[in-house]
Amino acid sequence: MERMHSLMSMRRSLSMTLSEMMSMGIDVTALESRLEELNHAIAQAASDYISKRLDNDAAIQVERDRLLEIDLSGLSESPLDLSQCQVERKPLASDSVQIDIQYFKHLGTEGAAGAVRSRVEQMVRENTAGQPQQASKLAGQAGALVAQQQDSHDLVGTLVITANATHRQVAMLQPVKLDLQKAMDAWNASFASATLRLNPADPVGLIKVASQTRGDAVDKNLTLLTGVAYGSSFVGMIHLVRSKMSPSGLSDAEIAAMVERLRVGTLINSESGGIGTEQSVLDEVRQMISDQGFTAHVSILVNGALTTPAAKNVEALVDRTIKVPPRMPFVGVFPMPGETFSQGARAGQTVAQVEAGKVSGLVSALGSMDKAHDAGIDLSTLFTAFDNYLTAIASADSVGTPIGFYVKRINAAQIAREWLEATEARRRATEPPVAQTAAASPGATSKK
Repeated sequence: MERMHSLMSMRRSLSMTLSEMMSMGIDVTALESRLEELNHAIAQAASDYISKRLDNDAAIQVERDRLLEIDLSGLSESPLDLSQCQVERKPLASDSVQIDIQYFKHLGTEGAAGAVRSRVEQMVRENTAGQPQQASKLAGQAGALVAQQQDSHDLVGTLVITANATHRQVAMLQPVKLDLQKAMDAWNASFASATLRLNPADPVGLIKVASQTRGDAVDKNLTLLTGVAYGSSFVGMIHLVRSKMSPSGLSDAEIAAMVERLRVGTLINSESGGIGTEQSVLDEVRQMISDQGFTAHVSILVNGALTTPAAKNVEALVDRTIKVPPRMPFVGVFPMPGETFSQGARAGQTVAQVEAGKVSGLVSALGSMDKAHDAGIDLSTLFTAFDNYLTAIASADSVGTPIGFYVKRINAAQIAREWLEATEARRRATEPPVAQTAAASPGATSKK
């Protein structure tokens, strides 16, 4: 599957590059023949993937049918002693982010609208395949959002950004302590037979089970969930609404340039140790869309992480704009020495005008900031939310959608040994020491 996705991503990128070259009048005949070779490689990779997928899906369906036959009413609760376990975060996994950016043109016809929805759903499903339980759900939601925009607006195109991530931090239960009575009940409910059953009232039988090295006492295990690895997905869409200024929409060259700049900006920031997309590249894309006179609507879907667009810091702006000294001179009511009353009044009026100018400047700055924020909220929301998402998943406290589990297996022999050890420890804790027993006996003597 990874080979197929890699080849498809290469094909899309090269197609946009060829379109840009053709718009510049460059002959691409020789390159088109090479693309045909890539098409054959994609077809072969897709054929191999589909064949294996069908075989695996058939096997998975058999197991699903078996799950439906399980009687859940007889299941026992977890044998872990949760009162002694703590959830610890450990960097046992690896950080990875797979980012894809594609642009889909809207041609205006009903059939084309349905095709765009299908292609968006396919893209989201393929790029979030690392979370199979959520991939179909996210794809359906993305398609529904595109359909909603198509019904409400005359769209030029939709730019889709997807990210599929695995998180470094995993959650582990430490230490793993058993509630031995629950462990015995769980093992008996799952595997007990006429010849093998864990009975705490039968210490001789427990000793026999604990000493076994083969058979059901060793081969049949309970599987305990002790940890989980997380992943998450992000889907962001910019819907460009057709306007009178640009009724024809973006040209192929403009589309290729916009997508390629976003890809390169992400790569540059990644290579320099950053996350997200280079800020200067985002500014270029925003300007490119603004120059065309489009109205941009944004849709955001996030699974396994929380992300919010950061608001501008009004408090910081107010603090920078108004600088009030700790003590203001008392000017303007009485004349200073050597001044007439009218001169003192004019001085006070001047100070009042200066302070009024400061307040007016502050209000003007806040108004300009709000207007700029409102004008750019559509695009800025998406890019800010995307950067916040990447920051959130890299955090040591990040959580997400479970994509893998850590387990521990225990058998009847282990449970029996732990029960016998715990019983012996309790007996020693309650039994008086030997020296004290000897000292308290009637025959004890002391040497003087």
